[in-house]
Amino acid sequence: MKPEILGNIKFGPYVALMKVEQPLIDGLLERAENKKVGSGNSELASLMSDQRGYSMEDKKWFVKEFQPYIDSYVEGNCEFLNTTYREPDWSKSFNLLSLWINYMKENEYNPAHTHSGMLSWVMYLKTHDIEKEREQYTGRSAGPGATVFHYGEHSFPQWATHTQSYLPQEGYLWMFPALLRHEVIPFKTPGTRITVSGNLYFKHPSQKSDAEPTPMDSDFKRIDEMRRDTLPTPTKLDDTI
Repeated sequence: MKPEILGNIKFGPYVALMKVEQPLIDGLLERAENKKVGSGNSELASLMSDQRGYSMEDKKWFVKEFQPYIDSYVEGNCEFLNTTYREPDWSKSFNLLSLWINYMKENEYNPAHTHSGMLSWVMYLKTHDIEKEREQYTGRSAGPGATVFHYGEHSFPQWATHTQSYLPQEGYLWMFPALLRHEVIPFKTPGTRITVSGNLYFKHPSQKSDAEPTPMDSDFKRIDEMRRDTLPTPTKLDDTI
């Protein structure tokens, strides 16, 4: 007699797809326009020519606009884990770390990497049509322009799904644990894909969500720069006698 499967364990990280409201997309695009081209490149893993960090003012605005998305993710994660949202075991309060925008052009890509913090996302503000290129692709990978998530290691026979891929759609986002490995495959079709990513960590639910400075910020000042701004100019020895 063939045994009946009575159930199975949900395994792996919770990776959520959400629709992004147009005012948030418009605000992110507008606030990035006056940022220095490529100002965030040195802080990131990708091979792109134009990545820009946002200012602290931008980040504080983003925290308020993004809170509902965090609420949905945390609640969805609890459901995924078959548990109940209960404070302080779980929290929706967070501190935003880095927030940046990517202008990805043809032949650029993002190698497999992870993020800092606890939670990350990739938000697709604008995409262009690469369908013809994808139709002509004959390989076995996720194909041109795909976003790919990796969890765990390969096995044989294949006892687990360790890779999931997605062709970006304008106006959507993926939210995922910051340490989940992911990459973006290059495309050759001329055009620019605009995405926004960021990192955050959760804090006690009694605290309000907020943002904190990081070197990615467009208005970040390093220690040596702050010292130059605040310390008095040394006087010559002759002047003190």
